[in-house]
Amino acid sequence: MWFRDVDSFGHVNNAAFCSYLETARFKYFKDRLGSFDDARFVLARAEIDYISPLGLEETAVVEMWTGDIGNSSWEFLYKIVEKESSRDILNARTVQVWYDLEKMRSVPIPDNIREILEKDRIKL
Repeated sequence: MWFRDVDSFGHVNNAAFCSYLETARFKYFKDRLGSFDDARFVLARAEIDYISPLGLEETAVVEMWTGDIGNSSWEFLYKIVEKESSRDILNARTVQVWYDLEKMRSVPIPDNIREILEKDRIKL
């Protein structure tokens, strides 16, 4: 937790949690592909359900899975818990779209990426 993440109430600000989710996505592809260079997607949607506040002295742990996978888009599902108490902090869902930056349009998820996403898929 960083001091800059905390609001005037002493809680982590809601915008900081979006950065935590972004960091988790970056780490996901870096761990599975060896770099982030081949991750060609844009964020299309983010939903966050806040459950409990997180304070400056507490540590957030982000858990992440793949949800539904479509032709060019997929879900990441997240849970953030406080490390010491395992208290639920939030649940979140983001939708990513594989994207061709030159053509400025969505394209099918490459087979090698789809395989990676399928390995981490949780079926609800």
